[in-house]
Amino acid sequence: MSRVEAIKNDLKEMIGQTVVIKADMGRNRIVEATGILANTYPGIFTVEVNFSSDVTGIVSYSYSDILCERVRVTPTA
Repeated sequence: MSRVEAIKNDLKEMIGQTVVIKADMGRNRIVEATGILANTYPGIFTVEVNFSSDVTGIVSYSYSDILCERVRVTPTA
C-alpha cells in the first residue's frame, strides 16, 4: 500500500468527526480552522469549516498536501 492510499484510508475513518486543519499557505501564512471532515474523493477530501457563527464553507485539499506536509489534519478529542 502506498503512502497516499494509507492517508486516504486514515481520512475515510475520520469522516463525520471534528478535525483541526492547519494549512501552510506560503510566505509565512498558516491558516488554522476547525471543521467536520465531510467526504473523501479519489483525489481530494473536503472539510466543512465554520468561519464564524454565521458563515460555514467547504474547503478541499489533496492527499498530496498531507504527504508534502503543507496540510495537517488532527482529530479533536
